[in-house]
Formats: sequence, C-alpha cells, structure tokens
Amino acid sequence: MGALGVVVGLGLAGCQFPEYDLARGQAGGGAGGAAGSVGGGASAGTVSDGNPAGMGGGGTDGDPVEPIPCGTGKACTSALPAGWLGPVAYWQAKVGEVSAPPDCPDGYVEPSDLHTGLDAPDADCSCSCTSTEQVCDKGAKVSIFLDLDCKSECAHASPLACTAISGCSGSQGTVLADAPTPSGSCEAKVTSHALAPVTWRYDARLCSLETAEMGSCTGTGELCVPTPLPPFASQLCVFRVVPEGQDPPECPASYPNARDPLYASFTDERECADCSCSAPSGGKCAGKLTLSTGQTCSNAFEYTLGSGCQPFGLATTPTQLSAQYTLVPGSCGIAVDTKPTGGAVPSGAATVVCCL
Repeated sequence: MGALGVVVGLGLAGCQFPEYDLARGQAGGGAGGAAGSVGGGASAGTVSDGNPAGMGGGGTDGDPVEPIPCGTGKACTSALPAGWLGPVAYWQAKVGEVSAPPDCPDGYVEPSDLHTGLDAPDADCSCSCTSTEQVCDKGAKVSIFLDLDCKSECAHASPLACTAISGCSGSQGTVLADAPTPSGSCEAKVTSHALAPVTWRYDARLCSLETAEMGSCTGTGELCVPTPLPPFASQLCVFRVVPEGQDPPECPASYPNARDPLYASFTDERECADCSCSAPSGGKCAGKLTLSTGQTCSNAFEYTLGSGCQPFGLATTPTQLSAQYTLVPGSCGIAVDTKPTGGAVPSGAATVVCCL
C-alpha cells in the first residue's frame, strides 16, 4: 500500500450533513445577526476546540443556534476505528471499462492501484503414449505330432534359437504353432500447451486524505473531510493491510460495508495431472520355424508362424527346432487421461477495505 499508511488517525466520512439554514440563526438574533455575530460576539464560522462558535448559546429570541456546516463539498466523518487506516477515497471498475484509473478527487493524493478477482482459464493438457523397447523374447509354443491331424503330440518346445527335441519316432507328421506376443511397455507423456494469460477482473484505486479540518464537527474524533465525487464512491473507506496467510478482519461497526480484498500480485498454480498408459496391444512376433534332422538346424522344413496345422516330411526323425522372429509392435493406449488442475490465486499482502 505504501503511501496509504501515511494518514493514520483520521476517520471516514459518515453521513453527509445537510446544508443548514443559517438564516434561522440570523433572523432570531436581530441586529446582532445582521452584523454577522452570534452568542457573545464570536463571528459566525469560528471554530474553538472543534465546536462552532455560539454552540449552546442562542439568538435574541432564545432559540439555539444551528451548527455551522463543514463546508461545501465536505462532511464530518465517524471516528477512525482502532487499528484501521484512512480515510481513503475508493474507486473500482471492471478491467477494460476505462483506459486508465481516474485522478484522485480533490483533497486526496497518493493513489495506490490494486486489483481483485482473477480469471485463469484451465491449462490445456494432452497425454501421449509411446512404446518402450518391445521385443520378441518369448518363443512360440510349438507342438509336433505323429499324425496328420495335429492330435497325437510327440514333442513340444518354445525355441528362441536352435533347440534339440526328442520323442518323435517317424519322419512325417504335423506342426502347430501360434505367433507369440512381444513383451514391452508404454510410456506416458503429459504435455501442457501454452497457458492462456491470467487476468484481473477489477481494477481499484485508493487515494489518501491530504488534510483534514475540525470544521463544525462535534463528535469525538470526527473530522471534516472532502466528499469524493464520481467516479469515486461517495462513501469514504478505511483499510487494513493483512500479511499473506493471515485471516482478514471483520469490518468495524462504524464502517460495515466490506469490499473484496485487494491485491497487487497473484500466483499461477495451473498444472496438468499425470496420465497412464495401458500395455501394448495388437503386437506379435511373426516369423518362421525350421524343423531339422541331425545335429544342426539346417533348412529342412519351414513353418510360418500362425499358419495352423501343417504336415511335414523329413528324411529321418526330426531332432532340431529353430525359430526366427520379426517384431510387429503393438499400439499403446491411454488408460487414465490427464486433466487440468489448480488455478490462479492472489498472493502477497491483502488490503481489506471497509466503507460507510
């Protein structure tokens, strides 16, 4: 707030006193009223210890003399509540309604510009899933049969390379094998696109009282202060600066109308929540099997993975089985999508404003 704290011990403008009819006191005073003096010869408008001259006295007809008003464009304030600063002239408008805040009204100086209300569009978030090192590290489950209908199994294996087999006695039979599923995982990545700017909804200006006069104010602690003119609010206000993290105080009884707390800054806490991906789906390990005789895996009989029950014929009983795989990677899907979180919040000290 800075300069706003300079004016301490001044009250806000209370009800604005009407223009009193001075003619009533003059008419009752006869020649003395015509001469411009009331009650004991003090000149009209003279102030002594905060009371107008002639208070408690009367004119020649015995009627009490009306108090002399504060002055044109001025009013008497209520006493300044303990712990509050002011009075201040208060202005507020929607952002964009005016090109610049108005100048402080007459009698008020040192403007302090603050804000209230925040607009913070949600973060624009997206999730993507990418495969991480899918591999064919599991051999196909291969079954070898003695018959031609893939019913009498004589051997089985899950080869990743050349593997010895035993148990089959004939040189003919059938083979059945499906393509294995590759192993691997999917990695999630959250992207937060360019954040829309955070904006204040309202601008506010507080102006400190330049000087105060006792005038004709008679209440304890009352002062005579200028009444702000539009676009400033006609009611004066008091304020208190509250450190961040502390609860704002309630408005005092003499200044009961609370305004939204004012701030100079904000903190942008908009983010994107984490997301997760499902396991790869739709991938397979395509390729071929080689069924051989002897001690090595030679090119004897080739079987395409996933081709169903296929007959084979060799010179002798099969003794070796090998496999060659080609990865067909699976696709990654989003299991739990991201979403925007957080928002923008005012930060720093809050200026609590209470008005008449």
